[in-house]
Amino acid sequence: MRKNVSWRVLGAMVLAFGLAFFGTAGAAFAADSSATVKWPTQPINLLVPASTGGATDISMRLLAEYITKKTGQAVVITNMTGLAGYEKVRTSKPNGYNYVAGITGLLISKAQGDLNFGWDAFDPVTRLNSDTSTGIVVHKNSPYQTIGKLLDAAKANPKKITGGISMTGYPYLYILALKKSLGIDLYFVDAGNTAERNTALLGKQVDYIVTNAIAAKAFLASGDFKFIATAGKKRNYFLPNTPTFLESGYKFDFPGQSAYIFASKGTDPAIIEAFNKLLQEITADKEYQARVLAMNSEPSIATSVAETIEDLKEATATFEFYIE
Repeated sequence: MRKNVSWRVLGAMVLAFGLAFFGTAGAAFAADSSATVKWPTQPINLLVPASTGGATDISMRLLAEYITKKTGQAVVITNMTGLAGYEKVRTSKPNGYNYVAGITGLLISKAQGDLNFGWDAFDPVTRLNSDTSTGIVVHKNSPYQTIGKLLDAAKANPKKITGGISMTGYPYLYILALKKSLGIDLYFVDAGNTAERNTALLGKQVDYIVTNAIAAKAFLASGDFKFIATAGKKRNYFLPNTPTFLESGYKFDFPGQSAYIFASKGTDPAIIEAFNKLLQEITADKEYQARVLAMNSEPSIATSVAETIEDLKEATATFEFYIE
C-alpha cells in the first residue's frame, strides 16, 4: 500500500513539475525576459529616420548610450531621412537586432496615403515619450493674447486672421483637426519649415503659427513669442502658464508627437519583451531623466508593449478621422 502511495506521489510531483515548467513558460518571459532569453549578444542596429544632429537623432543617441551601459553591447545608429528608413527595417531580417525609431510622421504619412504600410508592418516595442507642447503661438505685440480672442476674430472675419503652418505633416494635420473640431473656417498659408515659421511670426507676416516649445525656445526666452493654447489633455511640462484648449472651453485635444521603437515584423516576442523591460529600466533611471530634461524634453517611462499598441491604434484612428 505504501509502495503504491509513493508512486502516486512521485507521479504527481513529476506532473506538477511538467505543468510548472511548460505551462508557465510564457509568464516567465513576461516577468523576467532577460532571464529566459540571451539578448543582446551582438550589436543592436537602430535606424533613425531623421538627419544627424536633430532632436530625434540626439534623443536616440542618448538612449543608445544607456542601452550600451546596461548591456555592454554597442548600438549602431544609422540616419536615413524620409520614409526609406522605415522600408529598410520593414524588409530587414527579424533577428532581434533590427529596429527603427518610429515617429508620429509614420502614422500621418499612412493616413494621408503617402505610404502603403503603417505601424502594424512592424512589431512595436515601446513608446518612449510624447511631446504635447505643439500649440498656437502669437507675437508678443499681437492683439490676440488669448486663444479666445484669436478664435473670436477668426470667426468674425476668417480671411483677416492668417495662420502660418507647413502644409504637410503634423502641423498641417493639427490645424485641420482644430478647424474640423471647432467648426471654424480658419485661414492659413504655407509658412515653410520650423525656422521659416519662426521668421514669419517674428516679422508679423502671419498672426500665429503652429509650433512646439523646443522649436520656439529661443523666442520664448526672449519674450518675442507667446503660446496661447496647447492641445494636450493637461498642461505641458514646459509651458505651465499656457492653458489647454479644453481648459479654455474648446472641445479639442490632439495626440502629441510621439517617439516609438519598432522591430522588424516577426521578431521573437521574448526578445521584444526583454527589450521593452530594458527600456523601461533606462527611462526610469534618474540620471537618464535629468539628461532628457536638459534637452527640453519631458521625461516619461517607456510604455509596455500592450500599452504601446493601444496608443498606436488610438493615434492612427484620430489622424485618419481628420484627414480630408
